[in-house]
Amino acid sequence: MNTVERITALKELHALRQAEVISDEEFNRARKQVLGSFPVKAVLDSVTHILKPLALPVVVLIVLFSLKQPIISTLNQAEQVSVGSFSVKVRERAQMIGDPELAIALSGLSERAIELLMDTGDKNMHAVALDSNGQPESLPLERLAYSELEAKGLLSGPEGYGGFIKWATSLPGKRSSYFISETGQRSDTEPAEPHRTYELYKFEKDKLSDVDKQRLKNAVFTLSDRGRKLWRLLGKVVSEQLATH
Repeated sequence: MNTVERITALKELHALRQAEVISDEEFNRARKQVLGSFPVKAVLDSVTHILKPLALPVVVLIVLFSLKQPIISTLNQAEQVSVGSFSVKVRERAQMIGDPELAIALSGLSERAIELLMDTGDKNMHAVALDSNGQPESLPLERLAYSELEAKGLLSGPEGYGGFIKWATSLPGKRSSYFISETGQRSDTEPAEPHRTYELYKFEKDKLSDVDKQRLKNAVFTLSDRGRKLWRLLGKVVSEQLATH
């Protein structure tokens, strides 16, 4: 979320608070999440009380947030996007571009896999986090659903993602966790307040060979041509659905 998008989201949150649609506590929590560019799933969780009456398929919600449109105005329009019409439009659009299998691929993906698909888009995804010196430091494990994209032919990289993860977690190191609270605060100890848990595999850097380090640094994945087709298709369908209401 860039600066303009943050400002827009903050204005809309302020308007909701003024209209007493959300409480001061909800406003403050959402404000901190916007300022901290909190992950898509966490933002969705923070407005559950608004989303529940809409009865939208999870994929629609993920796409809406991934399109980076102002949150509240998009949700207002989203009330008109029905589950049935969305599914039909996805199939129709897949037929139009000559790849009806895309709709089938989508139906078999988990929520997390769809979120990763939309978050990745046309960008590169570095599987390994590097330290300030550019050396491999840790492997985020919340991205394991990329294996689902790979199985569907939606992911591309220097090697198979599933195989890479299996190899990387066999290197010297250990699993660890960190926590993100609802207010966006990161902690290495589990907080008492509601939070999300993130797992990662921390490498023992001094025990890695130069060859291993290079392989870790080379682990950059992107959506395949087919994956980008599905990414564009989902964005197009939701945009069309919103434009017709």
